[in-house]
Amino acid sequence: ETTALSQNAYTRAGYNFLGWSTSSTGKTGTVVNGIGTAADVDYADEASVLNLVSGGGIVTLYAIWEEIIPTRISEMTTMQQMNSAICANSSIGENKVVTDVRDNSTYRINKLKDGNCWMVENLRITNKVLDSTTSDLADGTTFTVPASTKQAFTESFAGVTPRMALSDNTSYGGYYNFTAATAGTGNGYNQGTTSGTYSICPKGWTLPTKDNFVSLDKAFGYSGENRTGGTAQWNASYANTNYPAGYPGMALAGRYYSDYPNLYSGQSAAYWSSTTASTTHAYYLDFGTGSTYLYPQNQVSKFLGASVRCIVKPDTMQNLNCNTINTGTTVTLKDTRDEQDYTVYRFPNAGTAGTNYPTSMAGYCLMTKDLSLGYVTGGSTTAGGNLSLTTDTSAAAGTITARPNGSGWSSTNSDDNLQYMNGPQSGQETYSSHSYYSYGAAQKVCPKGWRLPTKAEYDNIATFMGGNNSTDSSEIRSAPYNFVYGGFFYSGGWYKVGSYGRYWSSTQYDSSYGYNLRFNSSSLYTDSNDKYVGESVRCIMEPPTMQNTACSSLPEGQTSTLPDARDNQDYTIYRFPTTGTAGTNYPTGMAGYCLMTKDLSLGYVTGGSITKGANLTLTTDSSASSGTITARTGTSDWSTTNSDGNLQYINGPQSGQEAYSSHSYYSYGAAQKVCPKGWRLPTKAEYDNIRTFMGGDNSTGSSTIRTNPYNFVYGGFFYSGGWYVVGSEGVYWSSTQYENNNQNGYNLYLAPSRLYTDGVDNMNRGKSVRCVTN
Repeated sequence: ETTALSQNAYTRAGYNFLGWSTSSTGKTGTVVNGIGTAADVDYADEASVLNLVSGGGIVTLYAIWEEIIPTRISEMTTMQQMNSAICANSSIGENKVVTDVRDNSTYRINKLKDGNCWMVENLRITNKVLDSTTSDLADGTTFTVPASTKQAFTESFAGVTPRMALSDNTSYGGYYNFTAATAGTGNGYNQGTTSGTYSICPKGWTLPTKDNFVSLDKAFGYSGENRTGGTAQWNASYANTNYPAGYPGMALAGRYYSDYPNLYSGQSAAYWSSTTASTTHAYYLDFGTGSTYLYPQNQVSKFLGASVRCIVKPDTMQNLNCNTINTGTTVTLKDTRDEQDYTVYRFPNAGTAGTNYPTSMAGYCLMTKDLSLGYVTGGSTTAGGNLSLTTDTSAAAGTITARPNGSGWSSTNSDDNLQYMNGPQSGQETYSSHSYYSYGAAQKVCPKGWRLPTKAEYDNIATFMGGNNSTDSSEIRSAPYNFVYGGFFYSGGWYKVGSYGRYWSSTQYDSSYGYNLRFNSSSLYTDSNDKYVGESVRCIMEPPTMQNTACSSLPEGQTSTLPDARDNQDYTIYRFPTTGTAGTNYPTGMAGYCLMTKDLSLGYVTGGSITKGANLTLTTDSSASSGTITARTGTSDWSTTNSDGNLQYINGPQSGQEAYSSHSYYSYGAAQKVCPKGWRLPTKAEYDNIRTFMGGDNSTGSSTIRTNPYNFVYGGFFYSGGWYVVGSEGVYWSSTQYENNNQNGYNLYLAPSRLYTDGVDNMNRGKSVRCVTN
């Protein structure tokens, strides 16, 4: 009889359920880790089915999922999650209330008529210690905004000290001098003419420039110049929830000036831009009702207390999160150092390694235009001038010497020889529009967050392009990759321009030579060359993973999702708060720690460099420690050797315990090595602190640790006799050995009415693993 499949009850954070397939690799044969497309689905949710199998039997259906990539403002929950890719895919007037995680203030944000996403309420953060993890500050910049009064906004406090005050009218928000608005990067009154490069805005947001105000006024149909009439588009009558879609609803908040708090409140508005005008003045948006005037290009003393609205930062090479680019697509980004545009392609992250993407490079972002830093004048860079690199915007700091021609080119053969020159001109104009760097310079010159490919990665790219033949050379020179025959330079002059391509890698051959990628019409391979030779540069970025994402960059008190680079499995991660009371707001001694809230499953699925059910070869490139962990299939081959050097694991129970089958179980020795790089097992003391934080050694603690966001489970354990207490008890290895006797280790134990950490057990038993990082 025709009947309906049961409604799907599985959930997967960050994914939509598409339907069921009769194959674990989907109808297309390309599904990895259950991630596919509608083309991989045999049956929709609750589909009507008939005669699934002839003559009776068991049919296994595999869940197929698609990754949720936020694309609209309405999907955002925090200010800090917003980015320009999401803004670009949003509709004009699309509105959302979001939270600034720095002080938990909520704001409405909106995509306005100029195409930018703006806050449509005034910023109101005050008296907070800000840092670059959640604020738009230069790395290492931390300052305390002092409590302020009306007298703070006077010439006598006109230096570089950030000053601010908070209005008693909640719709007006805070008032900031120029130094506070620009987070100390814009010169204060009589201090200089530097504009603000950072701001007091949330991370991912920035102060509007003077030109942003002009552009928005033009989007309303006006001149963008100082004018009278027609200011209703900005006016306070739209300040709450009734303003038209695509308009900012800026409040007539007045300003703070000397002894006049809220001067002209209800009559005029003053909003800072990031653009300085002189040593004493900066540009701001000034409008009011008295004569319906509007001055988007007006200037005012930098010690004035004015309002702040923030806009989403445009994506740049420096602020890109590789995951915000859809896989298999190309985007254009700006290098903030010289304002040059670069095309960037993101490899797919699904399918077969070596076929759908280079091995070990799933989801990587690759520049598809040669680096040209030094070739043009823009930003802080002068064409043909020495390059002064800082870690604010570059991969590393250093001064790279410009060489105008071969006569000045140094042949010093060391990796600290930092020099570059611009591309060939005469007869080779096609290849003149980028720069050529010595090996040492190439290691430093990528934008911040980017790096040179390693030799191994260039090997993987070469293999992915087809191997060492004419076909692969053609492919790497075609869209979307667009590598070119730029040749190379050294003291003897230009060589092979127009017939040969050479690109530095980050891998050293020896003190005199570095590896590079090279190709011509019939070959593509990696080789080595003298470090003083000038070669082209392409940079790459890895997508965020558990291995390369700092815990401090994740939002406090929230759950994030990151993949393990080894098998591309996603893990939910909760970051404890850093403020409040130890033992109440976070476990004692673990403020700001990140805790996996899903059991480790390495070895359970095929993905990345891991094959399901096979021995695990761990290296310190991606794992907490190196070693080979032997895969066990059952009691017959499970070793009972009782030592911390016994490295073995087994996949979760199947028969009758499917709810606990989706992770792996590790011996004590294996558990010490198997966490991702940068992560580790909790110590016994840390599990003690977690137990106390959760409510203690009783049913309260046990219930809390098994609920969201921690989600510990009754996975039981395994040893040579088989599976034990699965579904009724949970046992998790700690990193602490019992009395250094090489026989037993401490673990965390949970049952319906118990939660304790003094459990001591044989090292040969297979138990669950959760990892932490601080």
